[in-house]
Amino acid sequence: MFVMDDVCHLPNFMTGFTMFSTMNVTNSSEIGLSPAQKPYDVIIAGAGIIGLSLALELRRSGAHVTIFDSGEPGHGSTHAAAGMLAARDPETPEVLLPLTTASAELFPEFVRSLDGSGVVIDFQRHGALCFHGSDEVPFGIRLNPAEIAHIEPSLQANGRTVFLLVEDAVEPRSLSAALLANCKDLGVEIHPFEPVREIESKDSRITAVITALRRFPSGKFVNCAGAWSTQIHGANIPTHPIKGHMFSLQPTHRFGLRHVIRAPEIYMVPRADGSIAIGATVEDVGFEKTIDHSVIERLWNDASKLIPVLREAKIREQWIGFRPCTPDKLPILGAYGPQGCFVATGHYRNGVLLAPVTAKIMSAIVQNKPSPMDISSFSATRFK
Repeated sequence: MFVMDDVCHLPNFMTGFTMFSTMNVTNSSEIGLSPAQKPYDVIIAGAGIIGLSLALELRRSGAHVTIFDSGEPGHGSTHAAAGMLAARDPETPEVLLPLTTASAELFPEFVRSLDGSGVVIDFQRHGALCFHGSDEVPFGIRLNPAEIAHIEPSLQANGRTVFLLVEDAVEPRSLSAALLANCKDLGVEIHPFEPVREIESKDSRITAVITALRRFPSGKFVNCAGAWSTQIHGANIPTHPIKGHMFSLQPTHRFGLRHVIRAPEIYMVPRADGSIAIGATVEDVGFEKTIDHSVIERLWNDASKLIPVLREAKIREQWIGFRPCTPDKLPILGAYGPQGCFVATGHYRNGVLLAPVTAKIMSAIVQNKPSPMDISSFSATRFK
C-alpha cells in the first residue's frame, strides 16, 4: 500500500543509513548452491533502486534473476536520496528530458504495482516551489507573493522569484523496501554483502560472473552498481562518486509544509510523517564517508532563511550518500563489453526518478527486444 495525496489542480503543461526492518533478505548461505553454480537467465550487480526495478521487471517477464550487492540491499545511494521526481527541473539537460518526463508519467503506476507488499510507500503529489534566477522557467507557473503566502504560508521568499512546478516526490527508503519485498515474493534471489568482482568471457561473449565468494555461469549480466560500477573487472564503467550531505529535521510543531522547496543553495522534501529531508552538497571527493557537521549547520541555516520555523526544529538524522556520476553527468544505458553484458548506471541525481523507465528500457534490451525509447545518447560507446 502507499500514501498518495491528491495532485494540485494546475494546468497540464506537457505530456543521494539505518537498517531496514521490513523484510528478511535472502542470505547467500541459504541458497544452497555448489561451487559450480547453476546458471541464471540474468545476473544483476547492485540492489539499489535501478537494479531492483530491473530485476522485478525481468522477473515479471519470466526470467530467472539474481542480484548481488556489496552491502545491504537498498542501503547505498538509494537509501541516501531525497526522492524528488524533478522531471522538468530547469537544470535537467535537454537530452535527458524525454527519459525524465516519461519516467515521471510512469511513476504513479509504478508505485501502485508494488501494492500488496505490506510496505507503506510515502508518495506525494503536491508539486514543487522552485527559486530560480531567471524570469521564466519552462513548464513552471510564476507565483506572486500573495500566491506564495496562500499555498505555503511558512515560506519566506524574501523577494526572490518563485515558480510552481507540477512534480511528485517519493520517500526512497520505503520505495526500495517495497521493491525488495516484491522481488522476494516473486522469487528473485538477492545476495547481500557479496559484490560482483569480475566478468569472465570467451570469444567476446560473457561466460561467468565471479563474486567475492563464488563463480556463476551466466550468459547475461547487467551492471547496476551505481557509483561502484567501475570496480567490476571486465565490465569497467566510467563512473565516479559525487558525495552529498543530507539530514532530516523533525519540527517542534507540525506546520504543514506540503511542497518540495528547491533553491540553488538548498532543497527541502516534506515527508508524510511530518519530517523534512534537507540537502544537498555536491562534493567530488571520492568515497569519503565523513559527515562534516559544519556543512549540516550551513544547510540548516540556509533552510531556516526560507522557513524560519525550522530554526526550532530538531535534527532527526544526518547522512551522506554517493551519486553515480559519469564524465558528462548523463546515464549509461545499453550493451557494453562482451556480448551478453549490459549496463544501467550513472544516473547521477536522477536515479530514483529514472528507475521505472530504466527498468522498461533495459528489460527490453536484455531480452533482445527493441528499446521502447531512443537511448543512443546514453550509449557507453560515447566514452571510447
